Amino acid sequence: MATADEIALTLLQREGVDSIWDLHTHAARLHRQGERGAAEWLVKIADVAEDMFRRRVGASAGLADTTVSGGFSRSCSSENMLPSRGNGAPPIRSSR
Repeated sequence: MATADEIALTLLQREGVDSIWDLHTHAARLHRQGERGAAEWLVKIADVAEDMFRRRVGASAGLADTTVSGGFSRSCSSENMLPSRGNGAPPIRSSR
């Protein structure tokens, strides 16, 4: 069985940063349907993906010495990011 890290990385590589929001949306639906275990698993994957994305953005901006394998072409290009709000994490604009 694939780990949350493997799934998160694959989703970011294939779908970009939008996959994080999609995971949370699906998790909310599953939670409302009573599938709490599945919802928790999707939230865990989304959290891991968000951490990976933030590390990748930080590394590309020279804010961290951390790299994540794979290119998140849709998620890390400069046209998909707005100026920072001052909290260290750039706001993310959807590419869809």
